[in-house]
Amino acid sequence: MMTYHTLIRHNCSRLQILYLSLLLLSFLCFLPGGAKAAESYAINLESALVPLMAETVPGYSERLSYVTEYNKDGQIWYRLRLGFFGSLEEAKEALNNLKETYPQAWVTLVPSFEMSQALNPVSADSEGASLGLQAGENFVHDTAGFILTGVHERTRCESCHVRGILKGTPRKCASCHSSGGRVSASAKPATHIPTQEDCDLCHFTESWTQSKMVHTSGTEGQCRNCHNSTLASGKPTTHILSSNQCDTCHKTSSWQSVLLDHSSFTQDCISCHNGSTAPGKSKLHIPSGNSCDDCHTPTIWSAAKFDHVLTGANCSTCHNNSSVSGKPANHFPSSNSCEQCHTTNNWTTATFDHASVGSGCSSCHDGHSATGKPSGHIASTNTCDSCHETSNWANVNVDHSAVTGSCSSCHNGTSAPGKPGNHVTTTAQCDTCHDISTWAGASVDHSTITSNCFSCHNGTA
Repeated sequence: MMTYHTLIRHNCSRLQILYLSLLLLSFLCFLPGGAKAAESYAINLESALVPLMAETVPGYSERLSYVTEYNKDGQIWYRLRLGFFGSLEEAKEALNNLKETYPQAWVTLVPSFEMSQALNPVSADSEGASLGLQAGENFVHDTAGFILTGVHERTRCESCHVRGILKGTPRKCASCHSSGGRVSASAKPATHIPTQEDCDLCHFTESWTQSKMVHTSGTEGQCRNCHNSTLASGKPTTHILSSNQCDTCHKTSSWQSVLLDHSSFTQDCISCHNGSTAPGKSKLHIPSGNSCDDCHTPTIWSAAKFDHVLTGANCSTCHNNSSVSGKPANHFPSSNSCEQCHTTNNWTTATFDHASVGSGCSSCHDGHSATGKPSGHIASTNTCDSCHETSNWANVNVDHSAVTGSCSSCHNGTSAPGKPGNHVTTTAQCDTCHDISTWAGASVDHSTITSNCFSCHNGTA
């Protein structure tokens, strides 16, 4: 990596410098015999009024980084450059890779003396050894008050300095890029958007067609003055019906990002949401003659609040697992209509009308379709409704006449209340003393008691 500094000091007049520069440029452009000199390009990475240091450029460490100095209106400018590239295409490719790190970078055609001095740097004190070349390089329009960048660097001198006339050469874009001017350059076309701004507000010297539109200061009037499908893309034929200004919904940063203010529309939803102008009712939509805003809101389309009162069909017309969720596969067998058990305000909370069920309890209460007999249930072959009621599952009225086992097979303290700890000592079966109508009223057959009276009648039992 090398750094060279062009010498600002010289003892030549500006006219002499210009003369030497033009002679040198003519020599470099065409070799004897008409052979064109090989061109070399560099990337001007950065320009500043403070000294810059040559640095290793990320991704291009094998390339030469160097700094040049030049005088513009008495000010010393420093340019950090990266060289050298054998073709404009190669330089542009590198420029694209470096734009993020050096956003102001541009490609320049390098004179042979700049390349020679960068590769073979001379001391800043050896003024006499390089004065002619340095003065010529220093002229690259910097001393004339016009810095060449982009395409201007590759334009032949006589294209702007017509008939060799130097004085009075225009400096503003529009002075050359206009019809009938002294310099023949592409002019603003008739289809250009109306603006009085300078060309370089939007255009770049590297490419005239590549432009960055600055809507904030470079435009006049309303959006449609330019966006009329002639000067610039305008409202398409499929645009929704609206008399709003463009910027009511669109932004200059992104034309396609739209924030639509529905409050300004007078038509109903379907006039736009018809599947062509804007997304409309899908083919999976439930059958309904409602207007869209009966259920949907303009802030979010997918969150719908459905008013079932407005539907004329029965539940299964929509709740069929195609249009919307329907009866699941594990639903218990029933031919009832949905609304006999379910309500529209809460689908999961169901009030079941057992009166319409024709099968036995266990056909549904099997532990899968609905809660069934628990593992701790007393041993019984009874049907559920022998003891339970449909109004309240936990309220049980046991018909003991249908029980085939002994009392203690259920009244064992686990399945049902059993003999308490303070029960009189006896091996008799429960029904010897107790009856099924009331547990507390017992008729004791003393003939079966083998112990004396006091063993029971002790003030405790």
